Amino acid sequence: MRHLFRTSGAVLVALAMVAGFFSPASAAEAPPPLFVSEIAADHPGVDNFEYFELTNTTDQDIPLTGIGVAYTYVDSADTDRDVPLTVTTLEDAPATVPAGASVVVWLQYAGGNVNSFEHTEADFRAQWGDAASTYTVLKATGQNGMANGGDRGIRLTAPGGEAIWSHYPAGSVSTTTTAHFRATTATASQPHVAELSAPSPGAVDPLQLADEAPAPETNVLPIFISEIAPDHPGSDEFEFFEITNVSDGAVDVADYDFTYTFADTHEGGNPLTVDDATLAPGETAVVWLQYTANNIDSFARSDEDFRTQWGDAASTYALLKATGQSGMANGGNRGIRITDAGGAMNWSFYPTGSVSSTTTAHFAHTGEARSQGLVGELSAPSPGAVDPVQIGAEAPVEPVEPADPADAPDVFVSEIGPDNVSHDEFEFFEITNASDSDVDLTDYQLAYIYADTDDVARDVSLTLELADDETSVVVPAGGAVALWLKYVSPNIDSFARTDADFRAMWGAADDEYPIVGVTGQRGMANGGDRGVRITAPDGSMTWSYYPPGSVSPTTTVHFRHTAHSPSQDLVESMSAPTPGRVDDAQLDTALVPPVVEPEPTPEPDPVPDPDPTLETAALQITEVLPDTSNVGGADAYEFIEVYNATDRPVDFGDYKINYLYPAADLSVPTSTRWPSQPEAPVIEPGRTLVLWIKNSANQHLTYTDFNTKWGTALEGDVELVEIHSGGMANAGLRGVDVITNTGVTISRVYYNVTGDDTLPDQGIHYAVGDEDPALSEILEIAPATPGIVGVGTQVPDGLMVVTDDPVAPTIVDVTAAEAQPGADFGIHHRITDDRIVRTAALELRNDVDGGTDTHNLDRSPDDTYTWTVPAADLTGKRWYEYRVTATDGTNPVATDWVRVPVAGANTDPARIHHDDMVAGTAPIVVGTEADAADATLSIDGRDVTDQLVPALEGKPVFVFEATGVNDYFRNGVLVGDEIVGIFERFTPDWTTLSFPVDEGHLTLGEEFTISVWAGTKAAPEIDLDENNDDFEIRNLRLVLPDGRTLRHADFVDAGTILRMGDSVGKLDYYDAVFGVPADAFGALRHDWDTTVVADGPHEIVATNGDASATSTIVVDNTAPSIALTPPDGLAQKGAFALDADVADAGSGVATVEAWLGSERIALPYETSSVELDAGDHTFRVVATDALGNSAIETSVFITAAEQPGIEILSPADGAAIIAGDELTARV
Repeated sequence: MRHLFRTSGAVLVALAMVAGFFSPASAAEAPPPLFVSEIAADHPGVDNFEYFELTNTTDQDIPLTGIGVAYTYVDSADTDRDVPLTVTTLEDAPATVPAGASVVVWLQYAGGNVNSFEHTEADFRAQWGDAASTYTVLKATGQNGMANGGDRGIRLTAPGGEAIWSHYPAGSVSTTTTAHFRATTATASQPHVAELSAPSPGAVDPLQLADEAPAPETNVLPIFISEIAPDHPGSDEFEFFEITNVSDGAVDVADYDFTYTFADTHEGGNPLTVDDATLAPGETAVVWLQYTANNIDSFARSDEDFRTQWGDAASTYALLKATGQSGMANGGNRGIRITDAGGAMNWSFYPTGSVSSTTTAHFAHTGEARSQGLVGELSAPSPGAVDPVQIGAEAPVEPVEPADPADAPDVFVSEIGPDNVSHDEFEFFEITNASDSDVDLTDYQLAYIYADTDDVARDVSLTLELADDETSVVVPAGGAVALWLKYVSPNIDSFARTDADFRAMWGAADDEYPIVGVTGQRGMANGGDRGVRITAPDGSMTWSYYPPGSVSPTTTVHFRHTAHSPSQDLVESMSAPTPGRVDDAQLDTALVPPVVEPEPTPEPDPVPDPDPTLETAALQITEVLPDTSNVGGADAYEFIEVYNATDRPVDFGDYKINYLYPAADLSVPTSTRWPSQPEAPVIEPGRTLVLWIKNSANQHLTYTDFNTKWGTALEGDVELVEIHSGGMANAGLRGVDVITNTGVTISRVYYNVTGDDTLPDQGIHYAVGDEDPALSEILEIAPATPGIVGVGTQVPDGLMVVTDDPVAPTIVDVTAAEAQPGADFGIHHRITDDRIVRTAALELRNDVDGGTDTHNLDRSPDDTYTWTVPAADLTGKRWYEYRVTATDGTNPVATDWVRVPVAGANTDPARIHHDDMVAGTAPIVVGTEADAADATLSIDGRDVTDQLVPALEGKPVFVFEATGVNDYFRNGVLVGDEIVGIFERFTPDWTTLSFPVDEGHLTLGEEFTISVWAGTKAAPEIDLDENNDDFEIRNLRLVLPDGRTLRHADFVDAGTILRMGDSVGKLDYYDAVFGVPADAFGALRHDWDTTVVADGPHEIVATNGDASATSTIVVDNTAPSIALTPPDGLAQKGAFALDADVADAGSGVATVEAWLGSERIALPYETSSVELDAGDHTFRVVATDALGNSAIETSVFITAAEQPGIEILSPADGAAIIAGDELTARV
């Protein structure tokens, strides 16, 4: 233990009981007595050993009893989101930090793949470099891990309320480094002394106790990445990044390494090779990323092409080339890193949505050895030119005039149909004139848009299609016109279709509504997140934007004219197409939200008395608020209110909010479960729980902000909790359930069933139904009152009495005794109770993956609860173990652990793997239970041991879950340019997809990259002329043949969702990168050239010490035999058939293809000499066996002329004839 005696005397335990504990009177003489000196939030492998370090700077022991310790989300005094931690010794005794010493606090938890509790103190010390170390190790519980990505911290709070904290920002830690802090009383937030530094548990550097901050680092690089352009119109052959020299000296580019990065950190990525050049002080060079992939070949383009693409063929900026990466991701979340020979670095990272095909991302030099500042998103490209703001100048502040919603034009897009049955040749949008005067659309600008904002950076201009004699397109007052989007692309040619075709497609062939063609965009995205904008001559605008899931091949999306906002309200999704016809409800401009005067918040009604006669739903949804005041363009204060109608406290940890997407008949094909944070608040009898929706825009708001907004005083994490979600829809039919963790609905509500129930800050108040207590009905739409219900109006005037429950649930295991490889393994239990089983949880582990996973189970109608292990996850496993816990809210019960073997698991000390029948070069793999160094292999007695190389013992399997996949889009999994598999079937729910990968793609010592692509209807590729599918994936993993499951370093959390597609903020493709451990290549492989041996069986023998294995492998390098009818050279007359007798004595005939001349034919082929021209005819057959051996056989047959001929003998041509002359001819 390292002692650091800094102060003496008056820092006593009693001092902890008064204010001023962390800021002693003489701050210049002493640092705070206790501070967080180091945080280790990440490490290689599964994060079982995260820690933070506490340092006592005094000469007296400091007991931690009375000192609050919390995991924090913000670098401020705001404690609303703090998670309290319990710190004790490893034996659960009260903990003390010895005088002048540092203690290491190991964060222990179980969740996902992590189970710290299964590891020992010796494991912890070994993880951090020295199993013989002697520093004190304590433990902390209460938080399931620290965020690897940063922006988190640890807070210490004295009993008097004074607090200090240490906060590690994004990019300050990695799997091999930690964040160190310096003690100070100048600020409550302890400053960083080092980021990305070597771990030093139990040891504090003197700099961390210095009275002044250490001198700033001098390893800041003189160059940085000032601009990144990963996308442009057409094929991406001209992607670039820009390097700027900010120093006053020349810089040699060759002295630096460049890396394409996948995360906003100092680690990982693909190295780039960049041309050498010398940059003068202040000079900027443009680096053109060149590569060949799919339809892109940058190398075939010239420097002049590049300069022309970016606006000026005569430009003179330095143009360098880079190779090593096949393109930069258009969807963002990528970057470029620069590193010098000493390891100093900086990087520029462009996030999702920061670039487009016409804009780039710009960065400013921060003067720090880390991520550079993003100063321009979706900004105009400027290769070779850097704004002074990017190198330290003050940015000018431009006044921004707020838009006046009243100026929005009365012309709006009332319907969008971006999809239709079969090829999308009839896409359209409808424009309605809501004014009382005719308008000419040629006076307006139309655009296809990518964002639901007034940002026009990515807009695509649309052009009206006018006949030669037309100069205007007049829409009469109150009238509508259908604008048919016309374009040509593979499989689509809208111009070849007629107006009658269009009307027939949309179901109204006899209607005479006006149709006008529009061009400029090759199709609208079926997956949503697109729209159409109208800009009036005065510059005012409206737009209509259709979200994901709002259309289908047989339905469109409708909008209502909204005078108070340029973004028009979505009035109905998935609705019947009505081109040229507008419902009156879409023209109701009077539906402007009324100005609601704030009312004093009423006091909650007294808690009702218990009523033994009352039967009602135990929990009831009493208010839903989908539409609120905005922050950052999104609803900031949405909430759901749940009331406890019983006389006993209810643990909400047994329940979830379930957000519903109902159909018109109120059936629910799709729903999403929303867990609360914290997950298990307790709702007191007759009281409410308010669940606040936190989306991407309102994360910074606190419980105080919520209470201030509504004039409430709800206690955070007790009466007010958070749900992290995108939020509730303002338009369209939706619903909300309270369900048990087993999926049983306790309370349900709907909104927007017959119209629009949403108005800003107006709550939808519900009362329990008379017929079905589980279904509440809308009582009124009135000002929101979170935490307050109307007793006797919304909820009963009494509380339902819950009787004692002495009976625990009964669990009966009905799982099969053995898991079968190649098939999903279902773990089934029948769980019954005299009441409701609220939670049934399965704990699951196996012989390979460390840790235990926990899964909530849903009830089926017959009381069966099932969890399915996908077949791919059985790969390499020998057994699974599981147990189930269940509770009815009162009586928890658990089964014993049950172990189920996986059938067919081969544990022989010597194993041989090969195909039964082979051709060409055939891999033969030898597997062993222990070290394979002594293994041998022979073929027909010939020893080939010296030709064995390390290998995997089978094919790894790439696995992920997907939802929202649409029919006919050829989404794909690729390794490089090779397609491993295609997935193109409709997937409305989360479905596990698995793709075996040729083990030859994995190389010892190298990372393995496999990609998921959102495809077009033609291929898994980016094609700017086609739409790509939009879907979601999660839980990307690589299951090795030995059973280990690898996860992408950036997405260890299996629940992290990646949104794929070509919409704004989505990914065209995603590269999953796996670090394959060297010991995975524990088998040995021999690539056997079978072409040098005879066809037939051959004996394979493998040994490993005293053990041996023998198998037989059959070689078949012989193609099928082909006998043609007719044979070569025979003349054919009359009717005959072309046929082939194909046989294969080896692997069997796989395919037979035949041609007559250049025409492909099916055999047998009936024909005749009458049908064929006279002369020679070539009959060709190609036959291939199951191993790819193929043969070609050709015959040439002859047919004579069969058509009768006529020769006129008399009279001669042109002769004059008279009656009685004789006519003669030869036939």
